Amino acid sequence: MGLVTMGIFSRLFGSSKPAPTPAKTDSRAAARSPVVTVTIRHENEVDQPWRTGELFVSEFSIAGVLAGSSTIEMSAGPGFLGLSGESHYQDALKAAKQSTAELEPTFEATLVAEPSNEFDPNAVAVIIAPFGKVGYVPKAAAERFQKIVRAARQPVHCQAKLLGGTSDRPLIGVVLDTTRSTGARLSMYSVDNEQQLDEYWTIRRASDELSAAAKACEDVDLDRAVEQYRQALVKSIEAEMFSTSRSIFPGNDADARHVNVLDRLTLCLIRRGRVAEASDEVASYFARFPTVKSTKVGLAILKRVEKASVRVSRTKT
Repeated sequence: MGLVTMGIFSRLFGSSKPAPTPAKTDSRAAARSPVVTVTIRHENEVDQPWRTGELFVSEFSIAGVLAGSSTIEMSAGPGFLGLSGESHYQDALKAAKQSTAELEPTFEATLVAEPSNEFDPNAVAVIIAPFGKVGYVPKAAAERFQKIVRAARQPVHCQAKLLGGTSDRPLIGVVLDTTRSTGARLSMYSVDNEQQLDEYWTIRRASDELSAAAKACEDVDLDRAVEQYRQALVKSIEAEMFSTSRSIFPGNDADARHVNVLDRLTLCLIRRGRVAEASDEVASYFARFPTVKSTKVGLAILKRVEKASVRVSRTKT
């Protein structure tokens, strides 16, 4: 665990050191320069073996009080995927293993979507030619993989390593290396994706830092908080556009996490009495992201702005 104070916050808020001999202490002005620290801890994704990445959880604290957190996958580690159901395809696996002298041979496997599968409409079968089907993509990852495979314009292949088939481990299992697929990108850890991942996390981290800085200002300087939330919203949308246009997270739908920034932005605008601006921000946002309207956060934002607008209208009359 490492504790660092981000330089960006010093630039945003100024130095947190008190003046040597202040004539008068202005507690409100002092509060405008909070010390924002970021605690970063590392976690392994041991519960998600098909991703085998690493998480860095950043927690933003203001004067020792947690103001927010952000979870970022920083490691472009291997994307190995163990299959399900290999026990039903041991004949095919034995034939494949016996076709080579290697102890743990590697074959090119083809992924085939099976939307009509009676047990799982998201099923994705794994086939090693000419031996046949050798298993299925695990259920936890099947929906995402099937979406990728069905959208691909050509067959999707990746390397499959056979394990087992020995006296102490008679059953043969299969592990796919999804980082070196052809026909479609299967993993965010693909070898051609590392630089794009780094760029994405840089943009995403900038948005998270701006949001944390804005949160620290909400009770002392709403105008500053508004401007920082606006900057954070721009960065958050930029991060999503960057990731979706490049399929950085293959098979995953856009999470529209930027609506949470809009939520805080409208709260601050309304508290500041800038209701018309809040209404304009919301109209512009939902014109661009109409599907977010029906989400829980989207509906809450619409209701909040509507109520504020009604209050303003009644005041004028």
